[in-house]
Amino acid sequence: MNPLKNYSSDKAEEVFKTFPYTIASDKDYLRFLEYRKKFHRKNTLAKASAIFIKVAAVLFLPLALYTLYNHYVTVPKILDNERKSLVAEIPQQQQACLEYVTYSGIQGKVILPDSSEVWLNSCSRLKVPAQFDSVARYAELDGEAYFKVKSNKKWPMFVKTAGVTTKVLGTEFNLSAYNDDSAVKLTLVNGKVEMVKSDMSTIEMRPHEQITIFNDPSRKDIKKRDINDFESELAWREGYLVFNNTPMTDVMKKMERWYGVSFSPVSRQILKYNFTGRFKEESVTRVLDLLSISSNIKYKLENNIVTLF
Repeated sequence: MNPLKNYSSDKAEEVFKTFPYTIASDKDYLRFLEYRKKFHRKNTLAKASAIFIKVAAVLFLPLALYTLYNHYVTVPKILDNERKSLVAEIPQQQQACLEYVTYSGIQGKVILPDSSEVWLNSCSRLKVPAQFDSVARYAELDGEAYFKVKSNKKWPMFVKTAGVTTKVLGTEFNLSAYNDDSAVKLTLVNGKVEMVKSDMSTIEMRPHEQITIFNDPSRKDIKKRDINDFESELAWREGYLVFNNTPMTDVMKKMERWYGVSFSPVSRQILKYNFTGRFKEESVTRVLDLLSISSNIKYKLENNIVTLF
């Protein structure tokens, strides 16, 4: 039995050499045919990934393209509590997805398939289909991003984060939603968005409004405030690291993502301190020096570990 019969020679040899079994029966031959199909699907996807990575490297130099792969995109049913009717349901679909990743101290810009623009802050991850479904646009975010969404009332965008899904028709907003943070914070610059919590309750937002939703299911409270000056919220897009009476726990998280260090406070008393400062292209030691000057907190930096005491 010749498994290479009626099959182009070069490709056949390549597949046959990697086949881990001996072909000694019809059953073995059928197994080889199935293996051949998988082999070519894998190689086709790898080539597509290589081509896309080359393009991405030119278009989004500071942004790391993580991978291109087949992925099931599933969006939950999102209900309107008042009308008890279906607002939107995106069917399960299988297609190639793109995943963008930024690392410590790096910000990047992404152009989505619909020409919407997204800016990613440090240590963020954005996942989108290679092509949006005709019913809706869908994205998943772990991190912080500024969205400038192309307006289309008949083609909503859904941005899924930890515990919250944001429905967008066409707007600009900043969304901070790191999976390891205690809350999701959305700042609406203009347009209209609707936030849908895991319990399917909805919150509508208006421009110049900021909403904080806690990831802890036991916390039902929602913080809402008006914002007239977006500078402190959006300064990261211009490469600024800004603290505005920021609690020490949040200061440490921001600096970990910005500088790639980890913090080890010796005393819980340190966590009660709030810090204010604005930095651009400053070293981690410079920021720590100013923190130390403005407080009673001392530090030791060794092997990218910052000990506070």
